Amino acid sequence: MIYKKPKFNISKILDEGTANPIVNRMSLQFAEILDSRFLKLQIERSDSIKKLLFECMEKLLKAEKLKNSYLLVENEAISNISSGKSIEFQKNAIIFDDPTTNLKRLFEDFLTNCVIAIRKIIKISEIILDVKIEGPGELRKQLEREFSNDKKILKMIDEDSEWVMELYSFRTAVEHDELEMVPFKVNMSGKKKVLTKIPRIPTKKATVREYLGVTLDNCFTFCEDLVFLLFRQICTPGVKIILVPKSQRKKYRNFKYVLTYKI
Repeated sequence: MIYKKPKFNISKILDEGTANPIVNRMSLQFAEILDSRFLKLQIERSDSIKKLLFECMEKLLKAEKLKNSYLLVENEAISNISSGKSIEFQKNAIIFDDPTTNLKRLFEDFLTNCVIAIRKIIKISEIILDVKIEGPGELRKQLEREFSNDKKILKMIDEDSEWVMELYSFRTAVEHDELEMVPFKVNMSGKKKVLTKIPRIPTKKATVREYLGVTLDNCFTFCEDLVFLLFRQICTPGVKIILVPKSQRKKYRNFKYVLTYKI
């Protein structure tokens, strides 16, 4: 039997409502599981986790908003230059409205919010595993101990650790004003055609916009899936948390994970 609870609404957060998967699944989905009282958690710990989930959701929403703002600024710059609105040609120079400073600020703020979102999940891990965890490296060690007999989960942990550590290294570079980003550039082709080059991350040989999209998806998935795995470890006897197939999620308010139990 699937555990079901009456529908309820949440007020808009940062201009986003329950139609946003981040709001729906990082807050409502897990709040419902916590409120079921089918997890082996004291009320105080359950409330602390609920608060951390809400804060994680807020940071992921901010990261999403920053990603969208970055794309908007970059797209507008390309459009304005292509149309000739914000570019001037002189004998030995091309003068244009350079969006690089604004783009880098948005990129740095995005990194900060993603890291803070993961820190919230680390705090949740501390509560459930009842250990002190100092950063993503220690989190990996604790998860490897907890799921030592599950090769599939260990593989997932290994794959996630790579991009998480890279994210943290980029965030550290921001703190030391050392984050590298190839700036927005404008050149002329031999046929007198204006060519734009969008910002890239030199160490990855990828554009910043590509990194933002992939990392936001990774961060959301990592946070959600790790909470599921941890909650699964503390279910009361006879209760399970299951993955809902995509084709059936509309029946469960687009939740990815729901409780099942035997009567």
